Amino acid sequence: LCPRPCMTAPVSCTSVTVRMAQLTRRRRASAASSVMAVLRRVRGGASVCIFPEGVRSWDGEPCPIAPSTAALVKGAKCGLVTYRIEGGYFSSPMWSKKTRRGAVRGAPVRVYTADELAAMTNDEVYAAIVRDLSVSAYDAQLAAPKRYASCHLAEGLENLVFICPECGARDSFSSAGDVARCEKCSCRIKYDEYGMLSGTRFDTVRALSDWQKERVVYDAASGAEYTAESASLFSIDTEHNVTPVCTGKVRLNATELSVGDFCVSTDEIKG
Repeated sequence: LCPRPCMTAPVSCTSVTVRMAQLTRRRRASAASSVMAVLRRVRGGASVCIFPEGVRSWDGEPCPIAPSTAALVKGAKCGLVTYRIEGGYFSSPMWSKKTRRGAVRGAPVRVYTADELAAMTNDEVYAAIVRDLSVSAYDAQLAAPKRYASCHLAEGLENLVFICPECGARDSFSSAGDVARCEKCSCRIKYDEYGMLSGTRFDTVRALSDWQKERVVYDAASGAEYTAESASLFSIDTEHNVTPVCTGKVRLNATELSVGDFCVSTDEIKG
């Protein structure tokens, strides 16, 4: 959100000094205080950078953007610069703690003046934000393949792949180097430097994730239960302080989640 978006300067705007402050809030929690802080800063002449998806993608597909983002933009009564980042998914996928060496590119998509935004409805502003920012990592990669090098390409893939696509076992994967292995069958999934898979019928993480989501829906409807022998549950407050809650066996089904003696209904889980 920019109080004075420059329509005549080069798109890079390298000569502009922007004052920014970092604001954090709990995901899905009330955003009233964050909204007021943003509005105060914009009205004070500062520019504010917002990541409206709020989280990195697990499978390379765009994450949902809350429609309330458009209301915030309209309420700020300022200009808007939409800026798209590409390559970030393959450089640092959500499921891995390891980064990879490869191209990450960011560039402005469009500059909207305050007058333009004032003439648009909330729905039109929202549609413009989604259109400008949405990028499918695999669509871009398949169109123009780029290499992302690492000695740990598949490490962490078990955070995403929790159902084996061959034998159906749950929570059975481990990973090392560029391979993730199922401990229950002979399935070996190799992840290469272009983010592509081999050793399974799915050629991308996106395709495997889509299949897995369908299986989760089926499991929930059929009353299946996911379990793990031991896990620890922690509470994180608004100041990011971490407090242990309990440790014990994990059970998850369509109606409740339990860890040790702690149990919560899925209806109460909002995030």
